[in-house]
Amino acid sequence: MAHDDGTKKIQEAKITPEAKKQEDENAEQDLYKRALNLIRQNKPEQARHLLLDFKDKYPQSKLTPNILYWIGETYYDQNQFAKAILTFKQVVQNFPKHHKAVHALLKIAYAYEKLNDANNARFYLKIIAQDYPGSEAAKKAREKLKQLD
Repeated sequence: MAHDDGTKKIQEAKITPEAKKQEDENAEQDLYKRALNLIRQNKPEQARHLLLDFKDKYPQSKLTPNILYWIGETYYDQNQFAKAILTFKQVVQNFPKHHKAVHALLKIAYAYEKLNDANNARFYLKIIAQDYPGSEAAKKAREKLKQLD
């Protein structure tokens, strides 16, 4: 006969590594979406705070190139072109094969133009036209080059 002393064993719920990873990815996606919504609402400074928070919390995230790109956009939106250029260059240097790299190059060129630095603007526009010839960014780059000449 089994002896029952009235105690209950509490089983701890075990979180599998896969469940933890999914939970982290969901949190990353949520933070990223909140930041993008702030950008769409024309609140670049608030968005940048979330994006910088994301960068600190998830330094190894696969979204890091996107995060850097959007941080650059928030600076650009606030006419902080030098900071925008530095941030966009991080995308290009650290993630050259990522689809945001060509967009970052284009924004670098636009930012240089805003700073009245046509030589650097042309330099980056030519890189885009040469290295990404069939892209939408290359089409925009060629159009901008015609305007600058």
